[in-house]
Amino acid sequence: MSSPTAPMGSSDTDGFEVNRTIQKIIKQNFKMLLLTLPGERVMDPNFGVGLKGYLFEPFTETTLGKISTRIKAQTSTYIPPIEIINIEFDSSDVDSYKLGIRIEYRVTAVGLRDFLDLVVGPVSPFVPLPITPP
Repeated sequence: MSSPTAPMGSSDTDGFEVNRTIQKIIKQNFKMLLLTLPGERVMDPNFGVGLKGYLFEPFTETTLGKISTRIKAQTSTYIPPIEIINIEFDSSDVDSYKLGIRIEYRVTAVGLRDFLDLVVGPVSPFVPLPITPP
């Protein structure tokens, strides 16, 4: 079992980098669920937690509770084998509009217990790459 990595990378062996373990595949799928904005996925407008959508809200207990509830609901709907054990937030970099999240989870069917660390922040401004003339 394998899946392409996100973002795509090249490999001399297979042409593209691939995730070859169930642990990496599950972690990547989970990360995509967390980072996808609702309405962004074709044919399923409800898919996605949309973490970046919370960046400009105050990081109060209420907001963090909403995020936690959304993560749990989306996970149980779209990746039901994942059981969330704990969600921790780090909003110490609030002045930069960044939110750190650590989610501890398990997948009992495959005997996996792991965590996912994310730091979500606003998109960097577009910086064009220098083009050298031929």
